[in-house]
Amino acid sequence: MSTELDERYEANQTNRITKATNALLGRLHEHHDFGVIAPKDWKPKRAIPIVAYEEEPESIEVCVLPIVGGKPTVDAIKRVVCRQYGLTHNEIISTRRDRKVARPRQIAMYLCKEKTSLSFPEIGRRFGGKDHTTVIHATRTVKILARKDWLVAYDVAQLEAQL
Repeated sequence: MSTELDERYEANQTNRITKATNALLGRLHEHHDFGVIAPKDWKPKRAIPIVAYEEEPESIEVCVLPIVGGKPTVDAIKRVVCRQYGLTHNEIISTRRDRKVARPRQIAMYLCKEKTSLSFPEIGRRFGGKDHTTVIHATRTVKILARKDWLVAYDVAQLEAQL
């Protein structure tokens, strides 16, 4: 009797560990796009116990980028840029001028102009009420930087691929 209980307990633990591993891998894949998509029926060959959960792990919310008419929206572009550079939405629409925030904002404005049919004033309004000349300057700056600096060109290409 005791061995049967031990086997059931071990099977239950393995099942919980497998669920926790899958949840962790799902979260990693959601927040860090590795370019690898696992099949839906994928299961690890061996479960490595990292943390034993007493209760079921919480559900994972999937972030869906809205696309309208085959074109990404401004919100989708801002979300992708924020995720790439580790910024919040409030930071990207803020008035801060330090390079950590300003450069990603400029790249997002550039992508909005290239990927949407919005005007400069409309893009400026979507970025916290910026003037249209700020958007013009941002698009020109990113175009020039992309030609001169391969890192900026790589970042822009990577962001475009995510859209």
